[in-house]
Amino acid sequence: EGLPFLTPQGLVYTSRTIGEPCLIVIDENTGLITDRLITYPEPYRDFYGELLMRTPYSAYNRDKSLIAISFPADDNIHVLNLETKEVNVYHAESKYRHEKPKPLGKGRLGGLGVSSEKEIEYFREITSYANILYDRWNNVYYRIVEKSTPMPGVNLSNKAKKLAVMILDDNFRTIGESDITEDAFASFRYTVFVSPEGLHIQLLTEEDELKFVVYSPENLK
Repeated sequence: EGLPFLTPQGLVYTSRTIGEPCLIVIDENTGLITDRLITYPEPYRDFYGELLMRTPYSAYNRDKSLIAISFPADDNIHVLNLETKEVNVYHAESKYRHEKPKPLGKGRLGGLGVSSEKEIEYFREITSYANILYDRWNNVYYRIVEKSTPMPGVNLSNKAKKLAVMILDDNFRTIGESDITEDAFASFRYTVFVSPEGLHIQLLTEEDELKFVVYSPENLK
């Protein structure tokens, strides 16, 4: 499940679903679901895996009442206005997506018989998208790009794929894209957060050490 946001419309979070919209709105008083919004985009008519490639990520812009959703297999960002329910789609393609990855299988049933090991191997070999975050201090969005990083073995590792970060303005136009040169800690798809200083990414370190690298918007342009 995605990071929840408390909004005037209720508690909003993304959910990895099959056959249903992925954005859930819950009434904070009753705890009941009041709305399901944003269906998986066109690429997901094919099979990219049920694990890492199907997790939607979201960012909340409180001032504009917007939820921005990033899907791992989709170059676009899908933006919902929580007040009007209007959805706009913005193209935000990484410079590392030289071509769209071929799906693991054609159609939703194309995943029958695909092992989790094959999914992990496929995920490491392609360039995909991960978290999206809103920086309210600088009024920009950060979209994390997971670059193609083949690794030996089939088990999930604490060492993340090589990363890049796209920086987008408040109209979702790309300002720049920069590589993250450090090795990121991949547990739970990265510990990342935003502060007045910029984007913080947890690094891969010894088990008893917690260390972050900080990128300001100026560093990422």
